[in-house]
Amino acid sequence: MARLVAIWHGALLEVRLGDAERVAALADEMHALVEEFALAHGRTACRWFRGWADARMGATARRLIAGFERRTKTTLRLGMLAGASEVLGYATEALVLAGDLGRSATANSRTRCKWPTRSGERVYLPQLFVMQAAIARARGDRAAADAAIRRAIAEARAQEAPWLELMALIELCDRHSATAKDRRALAALIDQLPEARDTAAVARARALLDKTKSDVDHACSCSSRCGCRLRRRTAIAVPVTASNPAAHPAHRESIRRGRSWVKPRRLTAYIDESATFR
Repeated sequence: MARLVAIWHGALLEVRLGDAERVAALADEMHALVEEFALAHGRTACRWFRGWADARMGATARRLIAGFERRTKTTLRLGMLAGASEVLGYATEALVLAGDLGRSATANSRTRCKWPTRSGERVYLPQLFVMQAAIARARGDRAAADAAIRRAIAEARAQEAPWLELMALIELCDRHSATAKDRRALAALIDQLPEARDTAAVARARALLDKTKSDVDHACSCSSRCGCRLRRRTAIAVPVTASNPAAHPAHRESIRRGRSWVKPRRLTAYIDESATFR
């Protein structure tokens, strides 16, 4: 049983890291252990994890959803309520990956509304909000997607779960209307999680911040060195540092009025406010 619990927790960790191949390997290891020692509580768990990994690796959603629902009912009969919302979240994600927006939206809404009320379980709620944002984005509803991803961030902060907050902020900065404050929060989280520096999530976060800084540096350099027209009509958020002070008031005014360029001598920096990306 101790080995089963250790593998189970390892699989939960790898799910949060998004490593489908590792989760699949742990699920197979768990399955072998369950069959050898007839551990009933692990029989459904190993199949949940295998189903999540298969969905991430492109398996057919219909077969996976039927399996998730059947195994969830079996687990509830055994009296295992803990983790049910996460398993139903796996099923929802499989539907999202398969492009079944109608069923995924229904499943997501049912899981978010039912389980926190029924059992007080909120452990998978940030991920469910991220999936809600993905569904809304696929439907072209940008406002709903932004609202859902910000709810994911708020829930992660309420749970004091920095890793989940990091994942939600990455989604916000990659696909939604991130502000300078959001990018500052993302940069700060990277610094707070030195043990995660080699993960794919942190690498993606750094790439997003570097891309934003690179875009702004290019715009500033182009305008100040050659005096060409700056084709951006809105301010871009970049770091505020001693070497990169706030924009000149005249520059801000020209931006507000919609002018497409400003004299190079007035272009001190092209910023509002943001995180230090270095």
